[in-house]
Amino acid sequence: MMATTNLDERVTTLETRLDSLQRLLDDRLPQTPIKKKRGWQVILGTFADDPLYEEARRLGWEWRESQYDQPGEPAPVNDGGEGKHDGTTCAD
Repeated sequence: MMATTNLDERVTTLETRLDSLQRLLDDRLPQTPIKKKRGWQVILGTFADDPLYEEARRLGWEWRESQYDQPGEPAPVNDGGEGKHDGTTCAD
């Protein structure tokens, strides 16, 4: 009988502590459901006002522009290494 009483006391203590932790979590966590963000939503805005990002973007744009035969011409199609549909490649 002594072991049962000891076990009952331990269970009661654990239940009390669990209730206390649950109240603490309820107070700290938002009550509205949290929507899972998609990958692009997580990084959206992380480079805002970042001069290094702006420089990388500018350099990328300049490089893409340098790949055109004529200014304003559409970019060459990358179809798995075959180059443009007319059989030429970016290096041609």
